[in-house]
Amino acid sequence: MKRNLFALFSVLGLFGSAIAGPLEIRPAAPLTVAPSKMFSDEQFLIDLFGSYLNRTGTEDCGCGDHGKQHGWGGGIGAGYFIVPSYVVLRADVNFTSVHDARTEVSADVLFRLPLADGRIAPYALVGGGLEAADGTNGYFHAGGGLEWRITSNVGIFGEVTYAWVDSMAENNNLTAKLGVRVAY
Repeated sequence: MKRNLFALFSVLGLFGSAIAGPLEIRPAAPLTVAPSKMFSDEQFLIDLFGSYLNRTGTEDCGCGDHGKQHGWGGGIGAGYFIVPSYVVLRADVNFTSVHDARTEVSADVLFRLPLADGRIAPYALVGGGLEAADGTNGYFHAGGGLEWRITSNVGIFGEVTYAWVDSMAENNNLTAKLGVRVAY
């Protein structure tokens, strides 16, 4: 009896696998990782930068070089992207060695254009602020820059602005900044 049951189950097992069809091996789909977007929407940003300030105008600075004032400095800024990836409101403070110590406080609107989900984004900016050395003067400035993202949260930027200062009858005023931008 045991032999008959064993033979029956063996035949059923062979018959069952024969009618089941060929064994199909499907390759597993390769894992795809979507590239992360370097310039995310609605981010806060912090800028740490070095700067070079060149003020050449007809202001009497008492510095003996016919109104030319230039020097190195640095500062910090903070901003927020108000329109996804494109428009930034930013405020910064810049301390320079011009005229022994010149401090600039400014507010800007940046118009940024990330290129094809890449790491580079050129931008234009307009803004204004106050600068203080011996007195306080208002100014308006416009310029442009370029940001390169190392990661989605850390980038390097450089920008140049041209300023029109209230106290100067003739304005030839440039500020250049180079720094690190952290976005979160």
